[in-house]
Amino acid sequence: MMHSSAALAVLRHAALLALLLSLPHHAWAQHSSHQSVGEHGNHSATPAGHEDHQNHGDAANSTDSQQGISKFTAPAKLTLDVMDAPKLEPGKAVTVRFRLRRQADTKDLSFKDLKEVHTKKLHLFVVDASLTDFFHLHPQPSRQDASLFVFRFTPRRPGDYRIWADVTQQPTTSAQTPIQQFVAATLPSTNPASLPIDSTPVDKVVVQGLTAQLHFDSPMQAGKAAVASITFKAQDGKAVNDLQPVLGAFAHVVAFSKSGQQVLHSHPMGKAPKNDGDRAGPTLQFHLQPRDPGFVKIFVQIRRNQQDIVFPFGQVVQD
Repeated sequence: MMHSSAALAVLRHAALLALLLSLPHHAWAQHSSHQSVGEHGNHSATPAGHEDHQNHGDAANSTDSQQGISKFTAPAKLTLDVMDAPKLEPGKAVTVRFRLRRQADTKDLSFKDLKEVHTKKLHLFVVDASLTDFFHLHPQPSRQDASLFVFRFTPRRPGDYRIWADVTQQPTTSAQTPIQQFVAATLPSTNPASLPIDSTPVDKVVVQGLTAQLHFDSPMQAGKAAVASITFKAQDGKAVNDLQPVLGAFAHVVAFSKSGQQVLHSHPMGKAPKNDGDRAGPTLQFHLQPRDPGFVKIFVQIRRNQQDIVFPFGQVVQD
């Protein structure tokens, strides 16, 4: 009997381990385009002049590997060099050109060196110093130079802006694993005096008649994964069940630390959309794992009725 009980315990342990290993392994992910909050138009930057606006990447399908525990970035092994950075003015559109260089050998990365993730080869997050004016854009290579990336946007706030390139390089061998990196640079303003950051926690936001309620199973703590739920309701209080796919996911979460030195990018848990006809709602769940304590601004991007909507939240990560 004792031997039989021991064997049964071993079998139960093995079954539990197999179940845990079969669950999605949540890792960093990339994605989508968006204008600033309240500016819901094109989903990609449109360079001016003679730049090439077409997507030269392959049409790789996104998979469930996009989901996951998202962590604040580690130091990148790339450098983002802005070429002849324009001076920003609120309400004035600017074209920005930059290069991505490997720190090891200073070699420029070209468009073909980048791996397509969430239907795009390059994702760019832009935010002002007050963490209010947010853009999610997709720079394209110049027609004359595939290693010169171009995007265009219109700042709404005074002060400098921070840009973060979400980059995944193509592996050079089959044995290599693609590694995601975030590379940052600052765009200077003609008026360097920026508005202060509002560090008030916000867990309920109403945008364009939709109410989004953010809830954490437990308070966010530095270095620990937390499960966040976001529930969407229409103006009449009814649950929203018609969230559309936006660049390979039902939502995108981008968060910035108050220090301006860290960024977070995540997608909903569960199955990713397989086609444009798939729908989700009213509640989406995320794993979030901040590295440091302090205030974070969280932008949640969804698509409904063929329109992108961004909900800005604020949370405090405990020590």
